[in-house]
Amino acid sequence: MIKQTLQTIASQQTSIASFFYGTDYEANIQADSAAFPMLHVQTIVNSGAELSATTGAARKTWPLFLFFCQQGDIDMSTDQQEDIAEQMKDLAIEYVARINATNQYAHVDKLQFKHLFYKFDMAVCGVLAIITLRDKSGYAVCPLTP
Repeated sequence: MIKQTLQTIASQQTSIASFFYGTDYEANIQADSAAFPMLHVQTIVNSGAELSATTGAARKTWPLFLFFCQQGDIDMSTDQQEDIAEQMKDLAIEYVARINATNQYAHVDKLQFKHLFYKFDMAVCGVLAIITLRDKSGYAVCPLTP
C-alpha cells in the first residue's frame, strides 16, 4: 500500500519525470533510460513500532529513503552541483507535503537531507531525503497492567 501511495503522489507531481521503487541495483539499471528529474524510493527493508507507555497502543513506523536527482555532467563545478541539490530539496519538500495532504499517515514534520553526486554509475546530482511514516493513530496491542 505504501508503494502505491508513493507512486500515485509522484505521478501527480508534474515536476517529477520518473519514479522508481526498488533496490539500488534495480534503480541503477532503470536510471539509464530515465527521464529527469527522477525519484527513486529505496525498497522498505526496515520498519518499527512506537509503543505508548500509558495506553499500550502501538503505531507502526516506516523509515523512507527518497532520492531526488537531476542528470548532471562530470565537468560540473561544486557550485553547479549544489544548485541542483537545492532544487531537488524543493522537490522533496513538495513531495512530502503531498504525502501529508493524503492524511493516510501521521504528519511528517521533519526531513533530513544528504547530498549525493554520481550515483547509478552516471553523473546525477541530488538529495537523499530521509523521512519516517507513522500510522495516523495507534491501535491497541494489549492493556497495561500495574
